[in-house]
Amino acid sequence: MGLFAFAAGGWSIWSDRQFAENGVQATGTVVSFEQRRVKRSNSRGYRTMYRPVVTFDGQDGAEYRFVGQAGSSSPAYAIGERVNVIYDPWSPDDAIIDDFGSRQKAPLIFLGVGLIVGGIGAVLVYFFLRRQRLNAQLKASGMLVYAQYVDCERNRRTKVNGRSPYVVSVQGTHPTTGQSTTFESPPIWINLSAVLKGKTVPVRIDPSNPKHYFVDLSQWISEDKLA
Repeated sequence: MGLFAFAAGGWSIWSDRQFAENGVQATGTVVSFEQRRVKRSNSRGYRTMYRPVVTFDGQDGAEYRFVGQAGSSSPAYAIGERVNVIYDPWSPDDAIIDDFGSRQKAPLIFLGVGLIVGGIGAVLVYFFLRRQRLNAQLKASGMLVYAQYVDCERNRRTKVNGRSPYVVSVQGTHPTTGQSTTFESPPIWINLSAVLKGKTVPVRIDPSNPKHYFVDLSQWISEDKLA
């Protein structure tokens, strides 16, 4: 979604520039407003959006009329106000108001959404890859201890495509701190309660950092069952 929004914003800016370079400038007049009722984002009723209706004279001397692209919750112009217009000389009805709100607002919104969503996605990917790398290191060289199975429950705080994955909890003595510690597995898509009941589960631990560990369920599930 972030990439799509960013691409849409870039395309809008390029398209606007092309239109401005190939279009003809004129002076128009705001003659009325087109009103539309749209549903509020919080679903509490409706609001009225106003889009200016503008007339201008083309190179052929004929009068043309168009509706501005940008809408607002209150009229952004006064009736009779003069505005700069750019229009397609081959199709004068295809015209825009030459100001920031009409030309740059939508592209900037797309670019902003793209940057925000893309940034969030990049952060999530970074932490996912970092966790995968840490798990691989722990599986290869972490200190091995065995912990007693406690439970396998859904993590209701996390949802992927509307589903909540399971998390296996095991309890054992941490070799670094000497304390009884509960270790949680990575999220998985199957319930291992019946399989793990009464069993001990291997845990790989980083002795230099007690918070780094990996509950190894590889003997019971394949990697495609990891969430």
